[in-house]
Amino acid sequence: MIKPEKLKFTGYRRPDGRFGIRNHVIILPVDDISNAAAEGVAHLVKGTMALPHPYGRLQFGEDLDLTFRTLAGIGRNPHIAAAVVIGIEPKWTERIAKEIRKTGKPVAGFGIERHWVTPRSGGGVNPPTHHQRRSLEVEFRKRPKEAGAKPPG
Repeated sequence: MIKPEKLKFTGYRRPDGRFGIRNHVIILPVDDISNAAAEGVAHLVKGTMALPHPYGRLQFGEDLDLTFRTLAGIGRNPHIAAAVVIGIEPKWTERIAKEIRKTGKPVAGFGIERHWVTPRSGGGVNPPTHHQRRSLEVEFRKRPKEAGAKPPG
């Protein structure tokens, strides 16, 4: 029988102090219209995973709030190392990215209608430049290892 003092946890400590066993970088669409964009990004960026869903569009009130809380909760999950949030409505995209960002994880938000939300700012309306796209790619390749996925101890 294994003694408890010999057991070792092999997971990841997140910036907010929680622990995860998985270390996923997700592409999270805000609404069903953004699913294809999220799946396209996940196909192009090795090691990421799109999480398409049929919600967001034609929702309002408490129903829409529940969808937002659910999507933000997915991004805040300790098994998630980083997130890219994609949506058609920049304010909705930023709302979810802002909630995930509270965990200290790397988060970027993109509007698929040529709007840009930077990883750490409150947002903006300019399309990303080539340099911004490249720096985001570099950041998301290194950050889960450096900031979002520290081994416990």
